[in-house]
Amino acid sequence: MKHFFQQLAIAALALLLLAAAGLYALSLLFPDLCGNTVLADTFSPEQRHKAVVFQRDCGATTGFSTHVSVIGAQDALPNESGNVFTADDNRGAVPTSAAGGPVVQVRWVSGNAMVITHHAGARVFKQKDSVLGVAVAYERL
Repeated sequence: MKHFFQQLAIAALALLLLAAAGLYALSLLFPDLCGNTVLADTFSPEQRHKAVVFQRDCGATTGFSTHVSVIGAQDALPNESGNVFTADDNRGAVPTSAAGGPVVQVRWVSGNAMVITHHAGARVFKQKDSVLGVAVAYERL
């Protein structure tokens, strides 16, 4: 009986390693199915940061969403979700930009504070109060 459990444990470990190798291979074949389209860059007054408003598209099975990330002024936008704000058009309930997601505007009020404006009916998924030392306030229209 002891021999049976040892063989079962080895088989389970082998399957686990095979599954991990398969997932790794898939990640190499399909690095990222999502893509970002920059809609606007807004630099902080002292040019230390920039707020990037962008649309994130993850294929036909997802709707359009508008994101905001605060990054260093010289940094490229990473291919990931916004680090400050994310919203969609709430199934067509709010006006959208030409890119398809809800209209979002960014305004710097100082070197370390900004305001993000969006439609009150937008469905908000992420809304952070600060990132990278920048305070974020929100206005709903």
